Amino acid sequence: MTKDVIELAREAGLPIGKKFSGGKLVECVTLEVQHFAALVAARERERCAQLCESEWANVAEKMYGEMCAAAIRALNTEGEGNDHITG
Repeated sequence: MTKDVIELAREAGLPIGKKFSGGKLVECVTLEVQHFAALVAARERERCAQLCESEWANVAEKMYGEMCAAAIRALNTEGEGNDHITG
């Protein structure tokens, strides 16, 4: 996720820092920017999950909406970058 955050930060005109890591100069963004990006992604995934639930709200399809929503919400607790999400 960090590479994506750097690309998005650059596209948005946010300052990109540079630091030495492993003897190389690398681009970096602050932890606050990474945290912000993770929160935005989590919010958007929740909106997608809610859409699944509302679109498949009738009794015959409700199970599919719930399964889809659960799979989307699981992305908020798994994977790179989500360690910055709290609460």
